[in-house]
Amino acid sequence: MTSEEVQQEGIAGEYGDLLQMYRDSGRGRGTRHGNFVQQDHALSLSANLYNNPLEDKKKILSRDWIVVIAEALYVVRPVVYVASMMIFGASSWKPWFLSLFLETFSLRVLKQRCKDPLILDELSRRSMSLSMYLFRSPFFDKFIKKVLVSIFKLLAKLPLLGVIFSNLSQLLVSLQNHYFYTSP
Repeated sequence: MTSEEVQQEGIAGEYGDLLQMYRDSGRGRGTRHGNFVQQDHALSLSANLYNNPLEDKKKILSRDWIVVIAEALYVVRPVVYVASMMIFGASSWKPWFLSLFLETFSLRVLKQRCKDPLILDELSRRSMSLSMYLFRSPFFDKFIKKVLVSIFKLLAKLPLLGVIFSNLSQLLVSLQNHYFYTSP
């Protein structure tokens, strides 16, 4: 592509030469690692990298609204959790279930609709963070805490490791109180 074609596409200005160099050498969205790709892949990548801004706005406006709502619910989930804790109390199950529902709804919608590998990596990270709900009150206080404390009491009777397990029990309970108190 010549520099005249680059200027016709609206990429004029002081960075036009740099954009042209990236386009000619194959740098594009698919090369996040900073290396250049082979020349035969350069045209397909550069076509995706430098789109017309008006076309990008049309793509944003035509985006699937359920995906936008699901992502917005995931973003406002901590605020909803804290607000529901203020309304219903810290020992209530309603904030816990509401936060869990918002997160699982968001994950299901995004997993069904998004096929980009980067988004799928983020969604797998979010799926793994669902296990942290086991350590949040009131679930932890009602089910997990009793079991862990009894296990650590049994292990505290061991001759050499007893001191470590008795301290570990206290550490686990204090971490849960401080870290998971308001983290949705």
